[in-house]
Amino acid sequence: MFSDAQKLAYVAQSPVLCAAHDRAGWVGLFASDGQINDPIGSKPHDGRAAIERFYDTFIAPNQLSFDVEHDIVNGMTVVRDLHINTVMSTGVRISVPMHIRYVLCEEQGQLRIHRLYAHWELNAMLRQQYATLKGIWTSFLLTPRLLKYQGLSGVMGFMQGTKGVHEGGKKTAVDYIAASPKFAGMTPGKTLAAGNWVSITLRKGAARGVGVFRFDSGPGQVSEAQLFV
Repeated sequence: MFSDAQKLAYVAQSPVLCAAHDRAGWVGLFASDGQINDPIGSKPHDGRAAIERFYDTFIAPNQLSFDVEHDIVNGMTVVRDLHINTVMSTGVRISVPMHIRYVLCEEQGQLRIHRLYAHWELNAMLRQQYATLKGIWTSFLLTPRLLKYQGLSGVMGFMQGTKGVHEGGKKTAVDYIAASPKFAGMTPGKTLAAGNWVSITLRKGAARGVGVFRFDSGPGQVSEAQLFV
């Protein structure tokens, strides 16, 4: 059995290894059948080779730092409420509000990340990047890298993250919180729509949590609601 402190310390290695550009260490955090959904709604990266390509595409050329606002450990899931700050190779700076769900597993007696679900809004990030000529130029420079490591199908799969339930799903999720006894007394804060999911920072007095809502049939109806506190 692993303690909550051990689980949190395990996932907390991720930003440290990213900052150090330790490719082997970061990839090694994942189970042999690990999967990355980043952003959730885009094409998943399945298995060790795909996770290595993810690192080479999105982490290796950038400087990343995590501003973590709150952590939650719930069973074998760790949820981090944070912003990720990226300095790209051209000096362009982007700050992305995010919720990350790490679903952990045990492999050969050790903790590993089985699934990573990053809830953040690709459209909002692209608007930040394209707001300046330098950002547009950065996108132009990064396209060959995307194609090299992800291929055309991978680039198209990444851009699937621009689709989803958007503002309609956010409104439905907030209304669901107001009407559901499960979320009684909770006030919604940071609200993100990624793919067919909405994640919301929740507060109730001094307590803080994250609600995660799945939409299987469009933005008008919640299919599943999870609460992490």
